[in-house]
Parts: sequence; structure tokens; C-alpha cells
Amino acid sequence: MKKILLLCILALFFCACSKKDEPKNSPKTVDLGEVTADEQDADADNAENEPRNIKAKRAQADDSEKADAKDASPKKKGVREARKGDKPYRGRQAAAEKPEETPEPAAEAFDFSDDEKDEVAAKAPANPEPRMPKVRQGMSIEKLINIREFREKTGYSGALSEDWLLGQNPDQKYNAMRISPDNDKDLGFSIQVWKPGNESAAAKRFEDLFKQSFGGQKVKQLANDAFSSNHHKLNELAFFERSKRATVLLSCSESICSMDQLKEIAMSIQRRL
Repeated sequence: MKKILLLCILALFFCACSKKDEPKNSPKTVDLGEVTADEQDADADNAENEPRNIKAKRAQADDSEKADAKDASPKKKGVREARKGDKPYRGRQAAAEKPEETPEPAAEAFDFSDDEKDEVAAKAPANPEPRMPKVRQGMSIEKLINIREFREKTGYSGALSEDWLLGQNPDQKYNAMRISPDNDKDLGFSIQVWKPGNESAAAKRFEDLFKQSFGGQKVKQLANDAFSSNHHKLNELAFFERSKRATVLLSCSESICSMDQLKEIAMSIQRRL
């Protein structure tokens, strides 16, 4: 019993001694992140005791931070610009969209065509093209005979038109022409002219035609040499003109012209060679 009492007295004594050693002005335990009133008073005392140059530098740094914060802050209402695509609110102007720049067209080559005439021609009503005689290739023989003269020589009153004669291709030494009726079964009238360039070649062409003819008979009083034949309801007459170095072969349907009429046409063509 005495030992227990002695231990209690010793414990009380140690507690009293520990309280005496504790400093009077020690800060009380506070929550994390809080500052006590004693610490604030100490900071104020330290700030008052700082030199003047340090205070000036600190004030200048504070002013620069405020200026930067002011610049970074959004503009006042009614002054700042709206972002592209946003609807403007009261007191704020919408950001003007920059118009897209269209590329300038490349320089075109000089055009010497008459555009105004082309436009007028396009607007004008299309008129039917006039009927023009066919352009003949090779040696010119159009002056030798035409439809009007053929009617006068033969007295034929039916429909006639100029047409091509199939066979040898025209060139500078040969050409042919046909005056055809409406009846496709009839030849109508045809003329073939050879001008090979010299007398002997033209005479040889005449002899070849005579040999190839159906029962050809020589005809007098026409050019330097001539012959006539009748076959397949056709009258034919060929002649050789030495001065023109030319050979001509005429063919005509029996229903359109007779042999005498064909001779008269041949004499007219001989003079025009």
C-alpha cells in the first residue's frame, strides 16, 4: 500500500516539473494550412523593419503583376470582339469575317476573233443553205457542157441533175461528169476527158477505147479521129483531138438523145477543149 502511494506522488511530481519547463509564449497547435495571430504579428513586424529599397522593389513587382493580369483579362463588355462564328450579344460587335480572296484569272492569250460578230451570228435565225454545185476535183471540165445546153441540143424536158460518174478517180489528167435523169436505170449523159500531157499518150488512149468498144465504127468529119458504137441501149461517141492532146468519150441513153444529137454535142465540146 505504501509503495502505491509513493508511486502516485512521484508521478504528480514529474507532471508539475514538465509544466514549469514549457515556454509561456509557445504557439498553440493549429490545423494545417492556418496561420496563427502571433505569426501574422511577426510578419507585420518584419515587413516594417525591411529596408526601403526592398519595399520599393516589392511594390514594383506587385504593380507589374497587376498590369499583366489586366492585359490577360478579357476586354470590357461592349468593347471586346466576338469570336468568329459566335452570335454577338448586347454591347459586343461580331467579329468581321475576312472575305475570301478570289484568285485572279490567268492572263489569256490574245484572241483576235470578232466576238460581237459571233454573238450576232449565233442570235440570227438559221437560214437554209443555198444549193451549190458540187466541187469537182482534178481537171476542170465544167465549161464543156451544162444541163441547159444539153436540153437545147436534145430537147429533153425531164428532170436532170449533175452527178458523179463512178470508175476512174479524177486527177490532173482525167475527169468525168454525168447528167442523170430521175430514172436510176438510165445512165442519162456522161462525158470523160483524158489529157495525158502529150500527143502520143492521148492517141494511145483513143486506140484503146476503140479496141474495147462494142462494134465501134469510125466517124468522119469529127476531130482528127473518131468512132461511134451502140450497145445496151446506149449511144457512144469518142474522138481524138491532136492540137489539144486530148481524147473524149461521150455516152448517152437512147431514150434521151440520138446518135445525131450526140455528134452535135461532140462538135461543140471539141471547140471548147
